[in-house]
Parts: sequence; structure tokens; C-alpha cells
Amino acid sequence: MESNEYQLIPDAIVDAWLRGEYYSGDLPSIPYQYIGISLALRGWYIYEAQTETETKLKGISKIDFSEGSLSIGGIRLFTGQDGDKRNLFWVSEFSHFLNENEILWVYKIFNCDIGAEWLRAYISDSALSSTVEHFNEKCFGLAKEDWNQLLDRIRSSLFNDLRIIECDCEQRNMRVDRGLLHFFIKEKIAQYRQIYSPEYTGSLIAGEANYTRVIKL
Repeated sequence: MESNEYQLIPDAIVDAWLRGEYYSGDLPSIPYQYIGISLALRGWYIYEAQTETETKLKGISKIDFSEGSLSIGGIRLFTGQDGDKRNLFWVSEFSHFLNENEILWVYKIFNCDIGAEWLRAYISDSALSSTVEHFNEKCFGLAKEDWNQLLDRIRSSLFNDLRIIECDCEQRNMRVDRGLLHFFIKEKIAQYRQIYSPEYTGSLIAGEANYTRVIKL
């Protein structure tokens, strides 16, 4: 029976372990507890940043290993901020463990219309429209089939798709912003600072987002 969650330990990690190579974040041969923490973090998350009265932004993300590094990436499905876009893809460039409870991720957000094109591979247009109206409901109000399809695509393809999106953005000179994510592991809270590219606005948004682990239905 197919699991609703991630495979506990990826084959690549087992192979590296047997060779005496322990990779997580940006350092080889790190302490065993970081490997355990990294494995425990793998999975899907809904992230949400709120003010006292409203939701600023909300989306879905995954934490997993990619090219020897513990990575995070996701899709912003909702924004309550005037002038901000939704349907944006973003991904970390590298990670660094500060200690057993804190990770720093430097990330890129592809702040252009290319995300709307790619999102059709993850979710239908009709289902996507309902996520705006029902963003506060469980699973963004998506039907079971649509929700599970979204998670399956994120698990199998997100990081590979993001590499293609990045190359496409560079070739077409499309907008890419950067940010810093300070993730507190025990609390599942991330403080973020998104730096808009100077050629566009030169501005900064900052806040705190809650990360809630989710599974397939």
C-alpha cells in the first residue's frame, strides 16, 4: 500500500552512510544528530504568514534532500497583500545548520508569470481557482484527488522543475528575488526576509511564517 508520507530514509542517504559520508546542509561528516533531524524534517508543509487581522501569504512547500543538501522549496498559492503575486515558485540555494534547532536557508523566488504556466502541471485551473476562495480551509479546500495529485507532483518533481524554471528565467531575463529563511525546527516557525531585486523596487518584506506538516488524504 502506498504511504501517505515520505519514504523514511532515502536510498541515497543509506548509500552515503555506508560509505562513511554524512551529508546534510553544506557540511560533510556532520554529527549524527543532524542527519536524524534532517530525516525527521522531510515532508510536505503548509506555510502561512499572518498579521493580527489577516493572512499575508500562504502556500505549500517541501523539505527534502536535493543534490546532497537539505533543501526547501514551495509554491505560494495565496497572498493578501496588494501588488504581490501568487502562484510563485521558490527554492533554497543552500542551507546551514546553526545548531540543533536552527537552520538558515538562502532562497530564490521566481517573481514572474512563469509560475502560472508551470502550476498547471501540479493542479487544474478550476482547482487552483478554488484555493483563493477557500485558502483558510483544510488543504485549501481542494478535493482529495486534487490535493493528493498536488502533493505527489511536489514530492516527485518540484526540485527538478525548479532547476528548469531557474534556467528559463535566466534565459528570458525574468524577475528573480532573493530572501533569507531562518527556520526554528522545534517550533516549526520561520522568520523570513525577502529582498526584492534592486532593479525592480529595492524594497524588503519581512515577517514570520508558521509551518504545519501535512500528508495525503
